[in-house]
Amino acid sequence: MKDFTHKQKREHVRAPISVPVKFTVMSPDKYNNIKASKGQNRLHRLQKNERIVSSFTEDESGCIKCDPHFIDFLFRIDDKLDRILELLLTDENDKEKIRKGRTLNISGAGMSIVYEEPLRIGDILNTNFLVSKVPPVWLDMYGEVVRVVPTLDGEETTCEIALKFVDLHKDDREKIIFYTFQQQRGAIRSTKETDE
Repeated sequence: MKDFTHKQKREHVRAPISVPVKFTVMSPDKYNNIKASKGQNRLHRLQKNERIVSSFTEDESGCIKCDPHFIDFLFRIDDKLDRILELLLTDENDKEKIRKGRTLNISGAGMSIVYEEPLRIGDILNTNFLVSKVPPVWLDMYGEVVRVVPTLDGEETTCEIALKFVDLHKDDREKIIFYTFQQQRGAIRSTKETDE
């Protein structure tokens, strides 16, 4: 009898995610200087400060209730602040300017993004993106560029950039893992519905 056990090659399961991502690029030396001078807590201070303490409540059925107008208001403020930062950081030679890309997939160990220009392997990216609107879940993480693959998107050449998370906070890893399992459950439900 044959052994049909499947060997998992990755420690973490990947889930597809296609959302806008903002990031800045820094050298490993600059990242290590920030880490050494400010300590580990500096790297995750933004995560804690950006988390919204709101009046999300659960009804009797366990569904989360929130005011959609409040959520929309917060997203509009975030967009306006991003625009102000873009206007202030207009120098094309500034390596730390805010760049915009799109996520492709994510796991508890890393993620892939699409960006219009190649980046150097070893660069550190400080990424910031929204995983879920209700309840709002922002992820602000550091990742090291481990692979850059040029791709053709229609007539436009872009790059698929693979990141390995560095100093990922435990809470953020749990959010990512929860998201990947949610995506898998949704995919299983949709295949069951199409089979019926």
